[in-house]
This record gives sequence, C-alpha cells and structure tokens, in this order.
Amino acid sequence: MLNEYQKRGLSITLRIVEETMQDIERILHSETHIGILYELID
Repeated sequence: MLNEYQKRGLSITLRIVEETMQDIERILHSETHIGILYELID
C-alpha cells in the first residue's frame, strides 16, 4: 500500500510521463518540428 505522499508522487510522475508521450507522438506525426536548439524536417 502507498501512503498519501507516495500516491501524490506517483500521480505526478504518471502525468508527466503521459504528457511526454503525447509530445513525442506529436513530434513523430508532424513533418517539421522546431525546438529551442534544433529544427527537425522529415
């Protein structure tokens, strides 16, 4: 069983993972992506 702090930490971590996966999926499906230090052209 997880305590309250562990549950909160796990929830935040899973939210960050989900957002990062969505960003990666968006980048893979787009033809171009302009980052801060680079530009990706497919």
